Amino acid sequence: MNAILVNFNAHYIKYFYAFNKSLQKNYPNYPALIVLWQGLERSHLEFLNNIPRTTLIDVDTLEILPGPGLPGRVTDSRIYYARFFIFTTQFQEFGNILYLDIDITVLKPLDTLFENDRFLIFQEAYDDIHPIIRTDVEEAALKRMIESDRLAPFPKIGANAGVFLAPVSYRTPKNFN
Repeated sequence: MNAILVNFNAHYIKYFYAFNKSLQKNYPNYPALIVLWQGLERSHLEFLNNIPRTTLIDVDTLEILPGPGLPGRVTDSRIYYARFFIFTTQFQEFGNILYLDIDITVLKPLDTLFENDRFLIFQEAYDDIHPIIRTDVEEAALKRMIESDRLAPFPKIGANAGVFLAPVSYRTPKNFN
């Protein structure tokens, strides 16, 4: 059995409503849906409980350490890192797990993605803009921080962690690390 995984907090519930509408309309035979949530109201949870084939997991019940905060985002960063919880043994009953950001609109069935047996992530490229932090890679302050931390220069391309497929064979502690 495969699954789609999404994660969000109360600040993003409106995006989930749109995501779910597109999922139900354009991919009605989707596999299991795993929803990692944080800080939702009772009415939101009642709505979520009525979505077919859905497993709800409160992020606050998981042992997820907060990571670095993301610019312009809410202070509790655990919700952003919760997607990587699939690398634990909790989800071993699922063959492939497709993680999708909830600001995605599903336009057609995603069965072809689930046919893969290797980890998939999609490349983003921005001319002279770092793909993760969206800033000028030549910015003097950024260059000084990179040099002081002894990091390699940022690549011109990066991966979009908002869409990835992780087969069970890949979801190991070693690969997570």
